[in-house]
Amino acid sequence: MKRRFKYRIASWLNYHIGTHFLESESERVVYDYLKKHWHVKRQVKIGQYRADFVLPGNIVIEVDGVQHFERKSYDNKRDRYLESFGYSVIRIASGGLWTQERDLILLSLGKEIKRLTK
Repeated sequence: MKRRFKYRIASWLNYHIGTHFLESESERVVYDYLKKHWHVKRQVKIGQYRADFVLPGNIVIEVDGVQHFERKSYDNKRDRYLESFGYSVIRIASGGLWTQERDLILLSLGKEIKRLTK
């Protein structure tokens, strides 16, 4: 009985923590910035995809790691899918968030969000 219970707990934690609650460090940087200024939802399922962040006004923020440079056609298809549901998609390359330009990138993100919500 105890063994099965431990397995269920471990399975549940692996599913929820591994795929829904924990994000990359780059996503944490963006989330910390977004939550100071807007109501933000993380890891939102939209149709067959999961968006990193969704803001009021149907704005999707995606933080792209290095793997996204190799799959641009997939990302373009995904963006068109989200746009067909009325979402505006903003993509941020995660590499820039670890440079001295971090504040500039986040400031530009904020300006783009404000532009889209007008």
